[in-house]
Parts: sequence; structure tokens; C-alpha cells
Amino acid sequence: MPMEVTLSDNAIQRIRVDASGETSGIADEVFKRLPAKIVKGQTLNVDTVAGATISSRGVVDGVAEAITLAGGDAGMRHFMNQFGPALQLPWTYLPAPELSEKLIDDVVEGTTEQLGQHSIAALESYRDDCLLAVMEAVNATRLKHGMTIND
Repeated sequence: MPMEVTLSDNAIQRIRVDASGETSGIADEVFKRLPAKIVKGQTLNVDTVAGATISSRGVVDGVAEAITLAGGDAGMRHFMNQFGPALQLPWTYLPAPELSEKLIDDVVEGTTEQLGQHSIAALESYRDDCLLAVMEAVNATRLKHGMTIND
């Protein structure tokens, strides 16, 4: 889903979601609430909007991708160093993990392993195909049970 994410050296400043390609009314609340929650809390660990989980994940995944890409050639390592203090926010009631070189190395290694030989564009295409397949399966099941797509 197209969006514009504005980042400073250590914060998510603004998120604008281009909802022009989305069905009006279905996920409007997602595109209003989630960006505000992400910016206010400086975290991607936000609750999804009930009934709009796919759109909610699209917003969170899009912001995560923007942050990763903002790391430039340094990628995830730069992201971890840049946003490390914000990692403590979701851990308000638990001890926060220390942002150590080992933690950074483990995250970088894990994301590199998950990426494999695939480009970001290839993974986006795969993600989009999976989301569309799930949506089509849900719609087919609704129709099978005599429900309309809007039920």
C-alpha cells in the first residue's frame, strides 16, 4: 500500500497512507488511527484495528520497510543503532533488552537469512500475492455460505 513515511535521525515523524486504491469505508479507521499510534508511541508494536487486520498489517509492514530502507547501505544495522532507544518503549512493564552489539548482530543475521537471495521488490510481490490469495479465499467462503462480501 503506498505511503509516505517521514523519519528524523531518531524518530518516526509522520506517516501518510495513500488510500486511493483501497475500498472506501473498509479500512478508513486503520489509515487514521494506526499512523497516529505509531508516531505517538514511536513503535510498530500497535494493536490492529478489529475487522481490518490485513490493512493494519499493511500499514505496520509499510512503515517497517520504510525504516529498513532508510538504513541505506547499512540496512538493518543502521536501523537498530538509530532506533535502539525506541525498542524499550514496548517493554514498559518488563526489563528491556540491552541494545548490545550481539543483539544487533543477531537481528542483522536473522533478517539477512530471511531475505536470502530475494530482493525487497520480490518479497513485496510475494507478500501482496499472499494477501490477495487470503482475501480471495475469505470472499469465496463467504459466498459459499450465502453471505455477501460486505457481510
